[in-house]
Amino acid sequence: MRKLNRLKVIAFTHKSFDVSELGKLHIQENEIQNRLSVLKILGVEEVMLISTCNRVEFLISHLQNISKDRLAEIIS
Repeated sequence: MRKLNRLKVIAFTHKSFDVSELGKLHIQENEIQNRLSVLKILGVEEVMLISTCNRVEFLISHLQNISKDRLAEIIS
C-alpha cells in the first residue's frame, strides 16, 4: 500500500465549530505525549497535532479507512 493512502487529515475549524467547542479539543503541552501515544493502541502509526486559536488538526497515518465511530473513538 502506498504511504500516502495511509495519511488522514481530521480538521476542526472555527468555520464548522464554535470556538468554545474547539477549546475542548485543545491538549495541554504537558499532556500531548500521553494523550497522543494512546492512539497507537487504536492502530494509528503516526500522528501530528496542529492546534491554533481557531483550528485543531490531526494528521494521522492509519492503515484502515476511518468510520465516524472510529473517528470519535480516536479523538475522545
